[in-house]
Amino acid sequence: MPPAIAYYPPGTCSSFTPSGKNGAMKFYIHCSCHGSTYDVTSNANPLTGPTLYALPQVLLETDADGNIYAHGMASLDGVPINGHIHNLQGGYGVGNSQQLYKDTPTDPLPLGAPTCRSLGGTIGT
Repeated sequence: MPPAIAYYPPGTCSSFTPSGKNGAMKFYIHCSCHGSTYDVTSNANPLTGPTLYALPQVLLETDADGNIYAHGMASLDGVPINGHIHNLQGGYGVGNSQQLYKDTPTDPLPLGAPTCRSLGGTIGT
């Protein structure tokens, strides 16, 4: 299963890179879950819809051993988490799950277009 969020560093996946004000964007994140693309250099604000909100930003810190820990959120006004009005605040437990529907992922690119996998630019797959 591919990752829900993919990060594309500079020089990779040029076929996916949305155009910015000054040409191609240098960094961006595409979220398969939200179907949107976010600008890493601008507080993860959306470049493409359907979302209208920036991605929530997790505050990280490291310990003396080099371990990385998430210890909070920089903003609670990011993309809503399913079932929650506000990120990190109450809601319902996940509990037992049941698969309701199964769908085959589709490639948004035209047939024959290069993909990140063929360009060697994916991270986390």
